[in-house]
Amino acid sequence: MLFKCKAMRLLAMTFLIGFLAAPTPGESPRKVTKLADGVYEIEHKDGSGGNTTVVIGERQVFVVDTCFLPSAAREDIAQIRQWTDKPVSFVLNTHFHNDHNIGNRAYMDAFPAVTIIAHERTKKEMDMFGPGSYRREAKTNEVIQELLATGKTKDLAYFDARNLTITEDDRKGLKDELPQRLAFAEELKTLKFQSATLTFDHDISIDIGNREVQVKFLGRGNTGGDAVVYLPKEKSWWPATWWCIRSHTFLTVIPASGRKRCKTCLS
Repeated sequence: MLFKCKAMRLLAMTFLIGFLAAPTPGESPRKVTKLADGVYEIEHKDGSGGNTTVVIGERQVFVVDTCFLPSAAREDIAQIRQWTDKPVSFVLNTHFHNDHNIGNRAYMDAFPAVTIIAHERTKKEMDMFGPGSYRREAKTNEVIQELLATGKTKDLAYFDARNLTITEDDRKGLKDELPQRLAFAEELKTLKFQSATLTFDHDISIDIGNREVQVKFLGRGNTGGDAVVYLPKEKSWWPATWWCIRSHTFLTVIPASGRKRCKTCLS
């Protein structure tokens, strides 16, 4: 299978071998935004994972997605403890991509009674892909090192690796990226993956103390088991990633991935 564009060949190679690997490192800093009283969004540094949303009730705390790097999740937990002394009792994994759930273990260690929620399909996919996160990271790093050393890799026979070459810009990008990816892999090396402990098929509603959190499955989005969170009081949605829910009217959308925010996305 040949790709005419070298950049596309390289992109396809990285995706197929590093599927579910960490997001590409970048320059975006960690950012915390207060969305409402007791509701915060944490946008992680590039490479640390998807966004995390924290909803604080009078009794408990509800967290949406736990990001990728355990160290980033621990930083989030320390931040939550500055906001409240209430326990994190519920975590929702909006979908199975591991940049939204590898941090589960950090929350379980910090709050042993926490309930980790996911759609039933998401849990099945998490159980399939989550435990192999380190292996995929290590394999991606091997391929990058091989490309840097030889300009090609034997793992890409189905891409016709004999004709695959990388430009000097490609090489520089891979060289700059490798140290951070190696650090990511080292952090995951001894991680024991923590899956969901409670599943739902359609919807679930939780009162965390004068604040209702609704979790819904509205059909396939980014994955087959995407969950969205709705706060009736704030009229705010948290989709599993950046996609528009055409069948509903809402005022605010806070994506679980990315840095866009739609304030008036009305169907």
